Amino acid sequence: MSAAAHLGRRGGAAAWIALVAWAASAEAAPLFAPSPPPGAVAPAKDGAANPQPGATSPSTAVAPAPAGPIPVPLVVGSSEEALASLARLDARTREDPDLERVARALPAEERAVAGIRSAAATAPTPVKTERDLAELETEVLRSEERLAALDSALGARAQQFQTMSAELSRLRAIWQATGASPETAAAPERVRDRVAMVNARIGEAEAGRQAYLSHLIDLQDRLAVVRADLGVTASEVRQARRTLDRQLFEAESAPLWQALRSIPAGDDVRRARAVARLHLLSVRDYLATGDVGIWLELVFLGLLTVGLQLLRRAPVAGARDSRVASVLRHPLLTATVAALLLTPLFQPRAPTPLFAAAVLAAAVPWILVSREVVPRRLLAPQLVVTALFVMDRFAGLAPAHALSIRLMLLGTSVAGAALAASGLRRGGWASELREGGWGTAARAGLWASLVLLTVAVLANVIGNVTLASRLARGTLSSALAGMLAGGVVLLARAALAAALQLPAAQRRRLVALHGPLLERRCGQVARWGAFALWAWSAAASFRVAGPALALASAVLDRRLSVGSLRVSLRDVVAFGVTLWIAVVLSRLVRFVLDEGVFPTALPGRGLHGAISKTAQYAVLGLGLLAAIYASGVELSRFSLFAGTLGVGIGFGLQNIVNNFVSGLILYERPVQPGDIVEVGAVAGEVRRIGVRSSTVRTFQGADVIVPNATLISTEVVNWTLTDRTRRVEVAVSVAYGSDPELVRHVLLEAVQRGDVLREPVPEVFLTRFGESALEFEVRFWPQRFETWVRVASEVRGTILRELARAGVTIPFPQRDVHVRSGNELPDR
Repeated sequence: MSAAAHLGRRGGAAAWIALVAWAASAEAAPLFAPSPPPGAVAPAKDGAANPQPGATSPSTAVAPAPAGPIPVPLVVGSSEEALASLARLDARTREDPDLERVARALPAEERAVAGIRSAAATAPTPVKTERDLAELETEVLRSEERLAALDSALGARAQQFQTMSAELSRLRAIWQATGASPETAAAPERVRDRVAMVNARIGEAEAGRQAYLSHLIDLQDRLAVVRADLGVTASEVRQARRTLDRQLFEAESAPLWQALRSIPAGDDVRRARAVARLHLLSVRDYLATGDVGIWLELVFLGLLTVGLQLLRRAPVAGARDSRVASVLRHPLLTATVAALLLTPLFQPRAPTPLFAAAVLAAAVPWILVSREVVPRRLLAPQLVVTALFVMDRFAGLAPAHALSIRLMLLGTSVAGAALAASGLRRGGWASELREGGWGTAARAGLWASLVLLTVAVLANVIGNVTLASRLARGTLSSALAGMLAGGVVLLARAALAAALQLPAAQRRRLVALHGPLLERRCGQVARWGAFALWAWSAAASFRVAGPALALASAVLDRRLSVGSLRVSLRDVVAFGVTLWIAVVLSRLVRFVLDEGVFPTALPGRGLHGAISKTAQYAVLGLGLLAAIYASGVELSRFSLFAGTLGVGIGFGLQNIVNNFVSGLILYERPVQPGDIVEVGAVAGEVRRIGVRSSTVRTFQGADVIVPNATLISTEVVNWTLTDRTRRVEVAVSVAYGSDPELVRHVLLEAVQRGDVLREPVPEVFLTRFGESALEFEVRFWPQRFETWVRVASEVRGTILRELARAGVTIPFPQRDVHVRSGNELPDR
């Protein structure tokens, strides 16, 4: 390292020293301010005396520091407060957990950066290989994140040191002035001793502050050097990536047939040992930091194992899918797979080798679990993919352009292509994949893998090892990620199916009625989520995630200008996505309220529907506002549109608004879903009450759409508003000469044999004397409203039989017809 470079790196430490020295001499708000003596004069901002003695700050309610010495009667009390403040300052400077954490982590970071620089220096120059660059980029990124966190911690400590220095300077000025005061010199000896003790304690605190400052500056200087070294390496890696991307389709090695003729004596063993040692050191240093993510992952593993063990005892609906029930048979192995796959979530700062080891470790228990989950013909392909992935990882321990690595890469590419081809042939193992969308997507992925691995074989043969490595590694990583993603989906489905079958869940009306629907919908969400994670993993494996994001960002940021209107595709997408989320969320809210909450909480048939619809439209309204804000459009620009809309409502949309406002009958509830109503010539059952219109299903089976305004402005006969009972009247005519009491008794007996309520009591009335018969009317109440027509028919049949049995006749209408002969017709 040159002297100029070293001086440049040390410049950051010098700047920190100057900044902290300035902060120590600057005035700042005291951290621990002792109570000022009565009558003390507080300094103003310009240094003049404040004419209001004893004034306090309105924000802190603590008086400013006195400008002069402390009066003798207040020395003892003030000394106690000063000593307490000094004790707190001393505790902060002597034991700072954050600073010690940085001091413990910094050596590991120094070794990690040194290892990264060593790996970058030993990689082939001037263009590094694809595998080396991928590892270096990942390590550089993670080191930058860790160093940034340490720098932030040191910055916070520097701010704290500034506050401590200001407080200590304030105390020193007060008590030195108190010790030099003539009033103190003439004070009793105990007062002078108290002042001397406080000044001595301030001196000790000054020494501790200087030691803390020295330690802080040392850590800042070391961190600045490490960050500078890492910055140089990061710049070299970025330049190498740009160069490699430009030469991706160029042959950088000799063709394979030429390389086989002259096998050079390389240092593959030395290189493999160096890379392995670097990986082990990075993992060891990370484990030595004691990251809390490790313990969180272990706690998650234990809780998930216990949870799956409890779910295993539930009567899982395995009859619907035996694979779902099979996952719960091995709770520990299944939980281990899930915990290992979530390692990047629990330990985002872990080194790359630890992530690779977690993926490999997750593949082993998944293969054990998959013996009962995956069809037998798919077990062998899983084992082959895992073995090829392990071979590729071990190949990363040696130089990429070494002949042994090229041959290993060629072997893995040929084996992977052969595996894909065997699955795609007629009757191959891919025929076990389910038909439909996901099965078709899996077979399309096999075709893509076959093409990519074939290209990798050809590129390796002609000498383009970089392209061959990227294609082969990306394909194998994507295949393994897809296999593990399928396992995660099965795990989620199994856990959900078991949870829905628990007695506590089955007591919920929503689960009892819609359990299969919930399981199906959650399964779809799990599949799409797993697919999104797999797609991102595949894009990262092929090194296209970054360029794809940059291209998408460039396309979304392009703005279309039409006059004063400036809109971008990003705004349109943000508006559409936010509105779609609001629509889905509103439907979910209404479904949960209608099916799970209100049927048991609110007994009214119409009130819960009104509240759920209001909640749905409220969520939609909030979602619309959020979508407008997400698109970057200011609501003030809608003022003209709102005025135009108001005019349109006043003229062309008044009927629509009238029906919409009439929808408030949902809360008044004169009509509720399930009621039997008559609206004009329409009679039937109310099936739905919407915001604009309602649906009435007639007894003939037709659905009639009735505007809500009609239900408000016209007469509506509601047969079931207060109860579901209806009186039925049956008219009966008997011949003159019949005994009315006998007829009444027979009619009452006939009514009581039917499906008729005993209360109210059935009644029989002699209504009128007809032209040819006595007319009676039977009034009764069927037990169920829905069956009144059938009950009335049965009662009429019973009456007919009983009257005939009692000898009572029902007369025919009598008419006298006078017929004239043709001779009596008048002449015309």
